[in-house]
Amino acid sequence: MTVSQMSEMPQGGVQTGTGSTAGVENAGLIAGGAAALLAGGALVLRRRHAAAQD
Repeated sequence: MTVSQMSEMPQGGVQTGTGSTAGVENAGLIAGGAAALLAGGALVLRRRHAAAQD
């Protein structure tokens, strides 16, 4: 490849979209993850308590 396929260099920055970063888009997923962490913590505490009783 000896000849460039472009006749001139591009100008300006990269077009990356116009989306906003304000607000939470996946509040349901965050709430579900928090609920799963709480349930896992409760399970661990319950198992520790049951093991201490034996």
